[in-house]
Amino acid sequence: MDAFQVKPIQRGFYFARHAESTYNQRGISSGGDSNPELTQFGIEQAERLARILKKLSMPPGMVITPPSNRNVETARIVSQELSLDIRIENALMERFLGEWNGQSSEQTNFLLKQGITPPRGESAEHFSKRIHGSFQAMSRFFDEWPIIIGSRGSSRILLQELTKYSQTHLENGKFVLVREFSPMEFRISKPQGTH
Repeated sequence: MDAFQVKPIQRGFYFARHAESTYNQRGISSGGDSNPELTQFGIEQAERLARILKKLSMPPGMVITPPSNRNVETARIVSQELSLDIRIENALMERFLGEWNGQSSEQTNFLLKQGITPPRGESAEHFSKRIHGSFQAMSRFFDEWPIIIGSRGSSRILLQELTKYSQTHLENGKFVLVREFSPMEFRISKPQGTH
């Protein structure tokens, strides 16, 4: 190895989808412009997530979350278990669904896959650009290996657009390890201790 070559420093983050919300439980859509709470099962999911993260050989160094209740509640449980600071990232909010909030998730997911923008909601293009920009802004924290708490839509952008992963989105309370190989070039690997 050349004396002037330096091995790149590992950087990255953990990404978790918030735990089950009351809207998830009822099978209805909730965008960034609605604000359901966690269910009791969701609280238990967040507690389980926190315990798993705490046991990792390289636990997260901070928590980043959008300001919606379901995300903040999940983040608060994780931060208390791991004694971490929470940072709010407004641009990480779920896609705004306008008049589709409170509608059947099955129906709205079908319409979103057709490329239809919800009345008084956010276009797919705008949402994608916003989430890309959010990850770019958060990259200054990747040396600390934060746990980023997001929603279904932000997990879809991460998995399908930023990492080209085969999974379409994360389920509630699930997480992945994301390594940064160069600016905005990410690869997902499953952390140890998750089953």
